[in-house]
Amino acid sequence: LGQGFVNAQCPTLSNLVINGSLCPNNNLTFSVSDPRSVVYTWTIDGTSLTGSSVTYAYPTSGNKTVTLSTAGCSNLNRTISISTLPSAAFTLTNNNK
Repeated sequence: LGQGFVNAQCPTLSNLVINGSLCPNNNLTFSVSDPRSVVYTWTIDGTSLTGSSVTYAYPTSGNKTVTLSTAGCSNLNRTISISTLPSAAFTLTNNNK
């Protein structure tokens, strides 16, 4: 290898890690389990972020595609589902009169 050349092993889908609650407005951390490249570029909800670990909160529910780009490697795409937060609806009755 020549001086200044970095041998980057391309990540696979099994290297992509997503931590956090899959609900709107909750921070999710997207990371690469075994980072070996100099630059990772994430495209999340139309926003480009760089780093082996990035944080993003989706403002809305639905199916979302996360793309990881690394120089010299094919893009990786993963679809995740951001769920609508449940709402509780109940009536309390006091039977102890």
